[in-house]
Amino acid sequence: MSATVTLFDPLVGRRERRSFARLPVVIGRDPSCDLVLAHDFVSGRHAELRSGAADELVFVDLGSTNGTHRGGCRLSPRQPIQIGDGVVVTIGRVELTVTPGAPSTETAALSEADIAAAHRLLRRLGPLYAAWLAAAETAREATSAGLAALSPRARELAAAMIERDLPRCE
Repeated sequence: MSATVTLFDPLVGRRERRSFARLPVVIGRDPSCDLVLAHDFVSGRHAELRSGAADELVFVDLGSTNGTHRGGCRLSPRQPIQIGDGVVVTIGRVELTVTPGAPSTETAALSEADIAAAHRLLRRLGPLYAAWLAAAETAREATSAGLAALSPRARELAAAMIERDLPRCE
């Protein structure tokens, strides 16, 4: 099984595509990693691409300090996510688009206008995501404090209701 990772660093506007013929692929800051991301916010062994139980490509955060995000939500450590046709995750400021197999030779180059439009959207969404993530952290803290104040039976019931009725951001 093989994988392709397209890296995009919006700070420098650089895009790079890397292909890997074998799994697992370890991603991290350590020079021994298969895909080295030399940034302070990246753990030594941050994440890994590997074959899942059904021989599908999966992405796993290895318990990194700063986490890996997908759609603005932090991934649970050591919980594989299926790649399917492709997935976009963010490690610090670097966006990784992971797809199974080798890169398509039919991929058209992005125009400067496309790149500029994507950057405008990202600048517009950035503050919204920051507010959303701050609210999610506040909600987690309030939930923890609220549950701690309940009796064990009430805590169990409230936890089940929260799990059932409220959205999760992981």
